[in-house]
Amino acid sequence: MQRNWTTRTTLLLVGLILVVLNLIGLNVFFRIDLTDDRVYSLSEASIETVRSLEDPVTVRVFFTADLPAPYSSYRRFLRDKLDEYRAYGGNKFQYEFLDPGSDESLQQEAARYNIPPVQVQVIENDNLQIKNAYMGWWSSMQASGRRSR
Repeated sequence: MQRNWTTRTTLLLVGLILVVLNLIGLNVFFRIDLTDDRVYSLSEASIETVRSLEDPVTVRVFFTADLPAPYSSYRRFLRDKLDEYRAYGGNKFQYEFLDPGSDESLQQEAARYNIPPVQVQVIENDNLQIKNAYMGWWSSMQASGRRSR
């Protein structure tokens, strides 16, 4: 009977520790970059710049979803970088990914920001096809009630 109680207590404590660590992880951001050139890290100047933002900055990323490799890894790399900027910038730095794919209004918006579609080769159903894709971004800053870019 004593052994059963000890096992339950241990499981309960381990579960409680995991919940607490998870809650701490939601509020604390850190990343370890083990590459020689710190490819996956922001520079100190970038960190200080985004931390000291006075006005909100919004980045709109026009990126076609479901692209084949290597384009899908570009999307993930960009999302990771923007996540890191948002972690340091807090509510002063926001971003959103948009897929102009078949949305005519998003295609027109991308064109207004000089983000043209590019052609990529895609293999679908054993056929090589050329597909238009979007891979660009635009940022704006809300300053003193007016928008600039």
